Amino acid sequence: MSSSVGRNSLIMASGTAASRVTGQIRTILLAWALGTTGYAANAYQAGSMIPQVIYTLVSGGIFNAVLVPPTAAPKPWPSPPPSPCGACPRSSSTACIR
Repeated sequence: MSSSVGRNSLIMASGTAASRVTGQIRTILLAWALGTTGYAANAYQAGSMIPQVIYTLVSGGIFNAVLVPPTAAPKPWPSPPPSPCGACPRSSSTACIR
């Protein structure tokens, strides 16, 4: 069982690393092809940013509307433990003397 989990973790880690490396290569090649300034670079930037911003706003709204209210609902607090002497108020500045 342990070797299977380790092997699967290694496969996932190597896939993630390969994805990161190829993504970096893609970014370098796009910067080389379009340049870092100019109309083509600005158009590419706007064309990729606008859908990402819309997706973030929509998915954030769905997250806040569906998942946050149930998790942030007030939970009943357990009753406080009884005082060492029943008549004393629960305060750190009050001493219980009998």
